[in-house]
Amino acid sequence: MGVNRLLFGLALGGGIVFGVLVSGGALAGLGLVASDQAGGALSAVVDGDPVYLAQGSRILVVGRNSSGELEPLYATAPLGGQIAGLIRMDGYLIAAWGSGGAGVLTWFSLADELAPVRMHDFRYGDSADSGPIDIALSGHFLYVADRSMGLLPVDLSDPLDPRVHEPVEVELMDGGLAIAGTDTLLAWTVTPIGGGVVKILDISSPLQPVLMGTYLLAGMASNFDVVASGDLMVVIAGVIETVDISRPDLPTRLATRAVEASSGVLVGDRLLVGLDGAVQSWDLSMPSMPVAQGSVAVPADRTRQIARGLDSSDLVFFTRDGQALAVNAEDPAMPQLEDVLPVSLGEAVSGLATGLNGPIVINQNWAINTLDDALGVVASLEPLLSHSEFHDIEIDIETGLGLVIPADGVYTANFTNATDPELLGFIANDPEAFQAAALDGDRAWSVTSTSGQLVELDLADPQQPAIRHVVESGSRGSDITYSDGFVYVAYRDDGLGVFRVDAKREPELVGDYGPCLAASAVDVHGGVAGLACADGWHFIDVSRPESPELLSTFSLPQVPGAASILLEPDRAWAGYRGGVVLFDLDNPASPFLLADYKLAGWATDLAFAPEGVWVGARSGGIARLRYPDPVSPGHSAAWFNPARVGEGWTVEILDHSRAVGYWSTFDDHGNPRWLFGMGAISHNRILFEMNDIRGGRFGPAMDSSGTDLIPAGVVRMIWTGCDDGWFQYLPDGDVAFEHDIRRLTRTAGLEACASAQEPIMHSPADQSGTWYDPSRPEQGFSLQRMSSGSALVNWYTFDDDGNPYWMIGVGHGSGEDIVFPALISARGARFGEAFNADDVELIDWGDLRLRLDCLEGNADYQSNLPEFGSGLIQLERLTVLDGLSCE
Repeated sequence: MGVNRLLFGLALGGGIVFGVLVSGGALAGLGLVASDQAGGALSAVVDGDPVYLAQGSRILVVGRNSSGELEPLYATAPLGGQIAGLIRMDGYLIAAWGSGGAGVLTWFSLADELAPVRMHDFRYGDSADSGPIDIALSGHFLYVADRSMGLLPVDLSDPLDPRVHEPVEVELMDGGLAIAGTDTLLAWTVTPIGGGVVKILDISSPLQPVLMGTYLLAGMASNFDVVASGDLMVVIAGVIETVDISRPDLPTRLATRAVEASSGVLVGDRLLVGLDGAVQSWDLSMPSMPVAQGSVAVPADRTRQIARGLDSSDLVFFTRDGQALAVNAEDPAMPQLEDVLPVSLGEAVSGLATGLNGPIVINQNWAINTLDDALGVVASLEPLLSHSEFHDIEIDIETGLGLVIPADGVYTANFTNATDPELLGFIANDPEAFQAAALDGDRAWSVTSTSGQLVELDLADPQQPAIRHVVESGSRGSDITYSDGFVYVAYRDDGLGVFRVDAKREPELVGDYGPCLAASAVDVHGGVAGLACADGWHFIDVSRPESPELLSTFSLPQVPGAASILLEPDRAWAGYRGGVVLFDLDNPASPFLLADYKLAGWATDLAFAPEGVWVGARSGGIARLRYPDPVSPGHSAAWFNPARVGEGWTVEILDHSRAVGYWSTFDDHGNPRWLFGMGAISHNRILFEMNDIRGGRFGPAMDSSGTDLIPAGVVRMIWTGCDDGWFQYLPDGDVAFEHDIRRLTRTAGLEACASAQEPIMHSPADQSGTWYDPSRPEQGFSLQRMSSGSALVNWYTFDDDGNPYWMIGVGHGSGEDIVFPALISARGARFGEAFNADDVELIDWGDLRLRLDCLEGNADYQSNLPEFGSGLIQLERLTVLDGLSCE
């Protein structure tokens, strides 16, 4: 690979683009079970094994386990909207979705096919109505069907640099795309008056599709599917219509057969369609005379086709609520049910609480579901099915007594037995509707939604609950919690109210906090209250409940308000539209982010789960989030940000509490700059005390007496999982800038992010670490033997003027010798927020040979630049990575 492609964010040699090498989980802790957004359907791309399902806003990977059974293997972090289309191109998956009035194409690397890694996003369109409906691929041209822009051709000659061309005016309210032959694209949509139409386009000139013909469906259909092969088009719309499109300007209907299906897939000359409770095969070898053949019963109501396998795969996937059905079409005339995969709870969540054995969920279908630890439905409380709206559910984890608040009042319920929950008593609204509730033994409090009445309930006899006190407040209530003799109420208009509650008298308002617009949730722990407001989360000192005082606020850029809050010792979980964040509250006056879990929709409800939380989303489903994994030996690697190609990080984990970090970047004038520092590890973060160094000289002649070590602030690196995290630079105590980081490499012997690993003994992998010449300690090499068999080296040194200088290279070798045929240096970009990847200028520096044993060796270099020349440097090991051993 050429010199101009070998640099941080550009390449790792051997044709592997920088970032494609990354593999593994993008979001540690997010369970495999989550829901589509409301109304969302699953879609898939299949290429042999594994299968990629676009499930709502994320991609689910399905494969076979050691017993040959299909099972969910991995789930990507959710995107910011529902995936409308998913295709595979070379070593990538491309997902199309919409966000904030723009369409987005997201590239996922398939370097590890079992763990797609998000590489970068490409946004198009600026209309409030923009959003992709479907995508189709022909050669290296992608076609995007967009609601407001029509049909967009996208040139993917360089997959990582897409070029969008002028849209073609094709009205596409809803529907999809299909490729027929090599030069024909079918675009179908539902018409405004009902029924459907298929537009037939000539794409022989890929960037200038031409409308050749139009086909109107035989009947009225609000939902239909189109599949094609060569000159045959098949429409599935409550009937099967076979259509000859050999003359695109004059499509000819060949036959019509009645069948209650709205989706299907072609397997050779057989059509498989999803029916109520079955998948049926049709013989289309004579398109003018379709013949029904075999069918297989499936445990589902109306099924919806997802995708079929390409090449070696014979699987066809259908969906129903909460499941994907895998049908084996090896003999398409006699399909067989292969497996049923649970992939989605399939219901919007209205309320969520922790029960004795798992989460208790109120779903949009108005049933109360008790779930097990794996999110499987254990039981449903059916008598509430008649209600059209639910507000809240609260459960005493010790007694199993619960309160359920639908639209007409408050129910008491017994959740002691998760398989047989029981309704006990009821209090009707009088006259205002209850909004939320809090429990303490045989007392409970609820706040009303209109005037914010605080209602105290007597639960001494749960079968006959009674109202004890009603206190007027005059504001709209949204949430309530109890802590140590006080009730805290979130008001939509007036922030926070604090009430002293005593069994002998009515609740008394003793304190308030007003600067919070549209408070939606409140929680209290250890003298700190968390309040979800329109401008973010407010953390308030309530150690003196009569005088609440603001400690800090926190908001996320471009996030429209907070939705929920849940406090625990030293940490806080907080939900918003699009995800959940985890804060460090060791110092509530200065909270900082530990993790950001992307989800679909508003995360409106949170409840404690073992090692994390349950999250209920208004737009559908429940997910389990776990605490981020701690920093481990597997985090010894190179890290980068795809939007900042040209700079990067090397992290070496030394033990459970210490790390060293190197930052290869640029100064304010575009010259190379490198910083380094020791770091303290705490759970999923490392705090590096960074240093700048000046005054050295390159190579063996370096005199270290003239060098200056200059403190350069603090870097905080926080990992959300094995392969992702973010970086904050604090030069003077405040965050100057921050950005995401992603894994670039995996160090051999440390591939897994496990908390404990057996040391690798007497292997080339044990050479990974920092090497230097003790007589010239201000320069050195950071070496990584990668799991791919290659090696990555960063050389931190100086130029002839005493300025920092760094080089990077990829090498190969065996035994003691590693040859780096092309070291690259760089200049041109600026430090920090002024960084622009387009400014990076690459320099072919020269070559390097490292000859190392376990503890010592040498570096033999030959530069192409006269000021550096050639030479030999004697080396000793400085660091040994945790998890490796060199004895």
